[in-house]
Amino acid sequence: MLHLFEFKKFEDLQQFVKRNLEQFQTELGNGCILFLYSLVLSRTIHNVRNDLQADHETKIKLLSDMEDLSQALVNLALTGRATPYMHNGELLYDKRGELMDKPVYGIKSRSHVGFMFWDKGEDPEKRTEVGSMLKTPKNPIWLTKINGLFGLLFSLNPDLVSDWRVENRFTMWYYTGLTTQATPTVLSIETRIGRPRPKTAIGRKEEENKIPAVENCIMT
Repeated sequence: MLHLFEFKKFEDLQQFVKRNLEQFQTELGNGCILFLYSLVLSRTIHNVRNDLQADHETKIKLLSDMEDLSQALVNLALTGRATPYMHNGELLYDKRGELMDKPVYGIKSRSHVGFMFWDKGEDPEKRTEVGSMLKTPKNPIWLTKINGLFGLLFSLNPDLVSDWRVENRFTMWYYTGLTTQATPTVLSIETRIGRPRPKTAIGRKEEENKIPAVENCIMT
C-alpha cells in the first residue's frame, strides 16, 4: 500500500519530512524506495520517460537488473531530471561532426549538489567526462563514484565554489557509508603544487597508479 502526499510549498514538504523522518531512517524500513518513488512522482512518469531519451531499441533504466543506480537516477536525484548523460546542455553533432537526428540532452544548469567520477579501469585517453554543471555545484558537496563505490565529498566552507582565492588550499571530508570507515576521512587539498606529467602514455599510467583514487577523482 502506498500513501501519497502532495505539497505545493517547499516549507510544507520540509515539515512533513521532519515529522516522519523515522520512515526514512529506520534500518529495516523502506526509506530508499520511498525516496525513489518521491523522485519519480515529483518529476512525473511522463517526464522521466522523456528525460531518459530512450527508444524501443535502447532501453535505459533507473535501476539495473542488479538494482544498482544508473546515471539517470543519479541525475534525477541531483538535478530533478533523469537524463542518462553528464555533458552540459545539448549535443547536436556526433563525434564525427555529423548532425544527429535529434539532440542529446544533458545537464541544463548547476545543481545544488555536484557529481564526480573516477574509474581506474578506464582508458586514460577515453575517460568518462563529467560536465562543468555537475563539477561546479552551488554548494561544495559532491556525490562521488570512485571505482564503482559511491561516496560523499564535501567542504564546510561555502565560498569554495564561489571564491577562487579559497581554491588554493582547503579541507574536505569524505564518507563512503562502509562499516570499515569508523572515522571520517579528512583531506587537506593544496592546488598550487602541480605534479610532473610524464611524456609517454606508459609513464602517465604508472604515475597515475601511484595516486590514490580519491585524489584522482578530485583532480578531475
